[in-house]
Amino acid sequence: MKIGNMKNGFVLFIFVLLLISFSSHPVLCDLGPKPSVNFYVTLNGEDIPDTIFYAKILSCQIYKEIIIGGRKIVQASDTTPKDLIPQLNVSIYDPEKNCSWKPSGLAWGGKCRNGKCHFNYMIPSRFRLAVYLPSEDKVYISDEIKRRNFRSTFKADLLPNGSITVKEITPFFQRDSVKEAMMFLFALVITLVLELFIALLYVVYTRTTRKILGSVFIANIISLPVVWLIITSSEKGLFIIIGEVFAVVFESFFIYFLNKEILTLRKAFLLSMLMNLTSFIVGNSILMHTIFIFYS
Repeated sequence: MKIGNMKNGFVLFIFVLLLISFSSHPVLCDLGPKPSVNFYVTLNGEDIPDTIFYAKILSCQIYKEIIIGGRKIVQASDTTPKDLIPQLNVSIYDPEKNCSWKPSGLAWGGKCRNGKCHFNYMIPSRFRLAVYLPSEDKVYISDEIKRRNFRSTFKADLLPNGSITVKEITPFFQRDSVKEAMMFLFALVITLVLELFIALLYVVYTRTTRKILGSVFIANIISLPVVWLIITSSEKGLFIIIGEVFAVVFESFFIYFLNKEILTLRKAFLLSMLMNLTSFIVGNSILMHTIFIFYS
């Protein structure tokens, strides 16, 4: 194959690869996966006597006064559930937080059956649980609960004094820490496959020794954990840019120093740019699709 044809084919391949990635990116936004919480409820350690009972997630709501059209209006930080029964229309003032614990309209669910309650959509990271048993005509309320996982499961035991003891029982493989570790390993595999493939195309195109592939592999093993830590430590776009710049610069110098005799710094930088551009766009597209399925 002629060098000119190889060059054109290489450039065309990169262009098509990026175009496919852009066109196939999933629309997460409000259509993406939403957190959920499950409660297995008991009454003083025994099964709930009611086949159907009711519960609500309480959020700590802050009220502020705003002026619209010259009128003073009090606005809450959450909405009132449309399916709220009178018994669960509770309001508990919290002097430490200067807010009131009230039913959250953004935490959907609450009609419980056979000892199980399910909530989804916008679950607060910190909340309280209120449960109403029709057979006892009594409302039980828990202390503050911290949600640590995207899919959380709790055991809630209703006590005679009206309180609720809550214990998290989220299965091991549904915990966020485990999922994040699995996603990191998946991201590492995707990055290695994509960047080694681009490096192989570069080697074939430039007729360079395949020794470069070994340095690309090691560079990614070192750089990806750092980039992953930088990106996942913040949702700000600036940190994503910093992580990607670090990857390009580090891999450029790493590949160059291990291949000085066959590669200039300029060529090492070009190779690093091509690899990271592909892994950033194509790899992120694959990763976003995977996250969408993983957390659905």
